[in-house]
Amino acid sequence: MCAMLWRSAALLLCILPLLSVAQLPVCTRVQACAARLDIYPLLEEDSSGWGSGLVPLYDEAFEPTTFDYTQTPESTTFELCECANNKTCDSDVDQRNLRLDESIKLTFCDDIQQQLPLQCKGQRGLPRVIGIAHPSGETVTTVSSTAVFCTCPSGYERLRPEYWGGAEISISYKCK
Repeated sequence: MCAMLWRSAALLLCILPLLSVAQLPVCTRVQACAARLDIYPLLEEDSSGWGSGLVPLYDEAFEPTTFDYTQTPESTTFELCECANNKTCDSDVDQRNLRLDESIKLTFCDDIQQQLPLQCKGQRGLPRVIGIAHPSGETVTTVSSTAVFCTCPSGYERLRPEYWGGAEISISYKCK
């Protein structure tokens, strides 16, 4: 009985480390292998009063939350998937990075020109980042998934965030 208990314990000790290492899925062509998220502090609101002294219009009364991009951000990197064929997800290689805006930079397994050869046209194939919503609702605090089908040589412009499910939102981008 004691020998069987020791064998079970030894087997369990061998298996537990393997179970604790979560395997990431293999990246598809349209997925970034990593995302760097820079969260900037909120811009201090002007609390001096009504500004011009006139009664504000509806949309002037509720200003959108804005971030202070002159401050140092709090940066976090999220590993999203593993590169195929033992390639590495190397964010130090500039040709593999795609900056969508001031807050989000995606890293791909290959050079962007090879992995995403198509240029975005119209409203099809918009880049999308999915993650848990920031309390402001304007960005994400984590990145759980991405989908990028094409690139925009002139850069990207953020569209309004959309509810994705649970606590997650989706942020889409269009070409500038």
